[in-house]
Amino acid sequence: MERLRLFFYREGEHFEYPADVREAYGEPVRIPLFHEDAVQPDAFDTVASPAEADFIVFPYKLDPIICHRRTAFTRNYLEDLPYFAQYEHKHALFNFHDLGQPLCTRACIVTDDPARSNRDDPFVHPYPHFPMAHVLRAAPDYDFGSIRFDVSFVGTISDEVRLTLLESVQREKRLRHYLNAPKAPDWDRSASYLHMADEGRKRALERLYVGVMRRSWATLCPRGRGSSSYRFFETMCMGRLPVHMSDEYVLPLADRVDYKAFCLFVPEREAWRAGELVHRWLADKRADERQDMCRLARKAWEKHLAPQYAQDLVLDILRAHKAVLPKNPPRLVRQAPGCLKAEAPRRCHPAGYFAGLVLDDGRSWFNGAMLAQPGSRPDTMLVNGVPGELPQAALNLLYHAGRVLPVAASVVDLGAGAGLSSIVFGNALLSRRNIRARIFCVDGWSGAAREEMLGNARNAGVEFLLTPLALPGAEAARLFRDGSLDLLFLNRGRGVADLADWWDKLRSGGMVLGCCGAPEAATGAATDAAIGAAIGAANAVADDVADAAANRAANAGALELLRTFALERGAAWERGPAGGLFRITKPGARPEVGPEARPDTKTEPVAVGFG
Repeated sequence: MERLRLFFYREGEHFEYPADVREAYGEPVRIPLFHEDAVQPDAFDTVASPAEADFIVFPYKLDPIICHRRTAFTRNYLEDLPYFAQYEHKHALFNFHDLGQPLCTRACIVTDDPARSNRDDPFVHPYPHFPMAHVLRAAPDYDFGSIRFDVSFVGTISDEVRLTLLESVQREKRLRHYLNAPKAPDWDRSASYLHMADEGRKRALERLYVGVMRRSWATLCPRGRGSSSYRFFETMCMGRLPVHMSDEYVLPLADRVDYKAFCLFVPEREAWRAGELVHRWLADKRADERQDMCRLARKAWEKHLAPQYAQDLVLDILRAHKAVLPKNPPRLVRQAPGCLKAEAPRRCHPAGYFAGLVLDDGRSWFNGAMLAQPGSRPDTMLVNGVPGELPQAALNLLYHAGRVLPVAASVVDLGAGAGLSSIVFGNALLSRRNIRARIFCVDGWSGAAREEMLGNARNAGVEFLLTPLALPGAEAARLFRDGSLDLLFLNRGRGVADLADWWDKLRSGGMVLGCCGAPEAATGAATDAAIGAAIGAANAVADDVADAAANRAANAGALELLRTFALERGAAWERGPAGGLFRITKPGARPEVGPEARPDTKTEPVAVGFG
């Protein structure tokens, strides 16, 4: 048998495990190559050079990172691994997240939750669930005389298909069944006793789960939120008959295990009549035939799917993957200069590369719960606890602008403050799967204020898109290459005096957006002297709102200065209907906008018009 050469990333040398993930989920979980029941140090060769390796292995499971920081962060995290850019196709990753979201990578992915419809990860390999300790302790059970039920289920109704299935079984009067689905208040962290914090209640449910399974011929094993179910393999381990229901799940080792010899497969479209199907399946078999099937299920599990084979299964997957590994994979990703003069070239992906990325949008600001309240001063807001010197109209403007930016766009947020405007841009970019975009936050923070901004961005799920620059605007502009930016945002008019320093940094067709308060009382054009005074006043308006009339005049002067600046350079000038909003568009063709998201009417923004 071929010995594989593996290179392992080392924490502290090649990567840092996210501290907040460690705090939330504990120490990282090592991959099955190091399963405590199956470690064979001589089963493969460890090499020191990634170039010599058959595979480059990330040593921890990715699911805690995905659960805590979401899929987009995880994909970006992988991009930052030192050998990912050169050898992405040789990477081996382990993703045991319940939902199995696509990571949009050509790496080898080993997962216990594979989905047939995932075409965005071309190399996904199914891996079995290993039973929990309380099941292993009780298994196998060949005391068939203690069986009291034909079929049973102990768990939660985490998906509609489970409810339909259980209702069907309940209606089938010829079936002796035991169905127990505790309600959500009985759980502390999720709808699963696997994660229950109360040890007393958890142990009681474990005993119930095992006891009912031992007293049943068959166990219902429907998919939950993901494509698979632990029950399937735990039922085999116990020596009982699984009733499988998941159209998406891909069974591991299907070429070695004849699952149909002891398992009933029910299509999800037949969930409404599953009770009838289960009854017919069991009624056709004598008691001794059922016993033989139970023993066969246990034997198949012992021979192929037990924990002691954890390492062997992974190595078999890698050997099979190596056989189909392209020798010279097509270069879908190219290198391109970064925005900053001092940085190395960055990976540049084609439009649509991340179209299938699942972003857990239900937890984002704009698709989840967003609480927007008036701020402590006029024309300020408090959004999900993050303060910002933005009117409501500016929130809509920023979100819409972020959604129409080109792939891998670069944005500068001048006067980022607590991060509200950057968070809005970030959510807009993520809604279009534009996860390789970058937002440069420029402000003169103190250390504590900078950390507060990053903390706000982390809570909003967009921190990985942000690069903070604690510098004055003109000084920060000197760090960027000419023609490297797609959008410059002047937060409350900050940076008006520095606009000339930033102008050459914008690409052709790039935009300057901003808001300068609400100049309803201003009339006429300002003189050169008034404009000069207005610049300083506009930059100070966020800090002093005692004199509302003076503020309005100052904002009007700043807007007039911006209009003059735009017209002198042949740029398009547009004013918003309220809130002192403005947009300047640099002459030239804009880069093609490549929408990363599949059409989704629920996330379409309310666009702010200009007139």
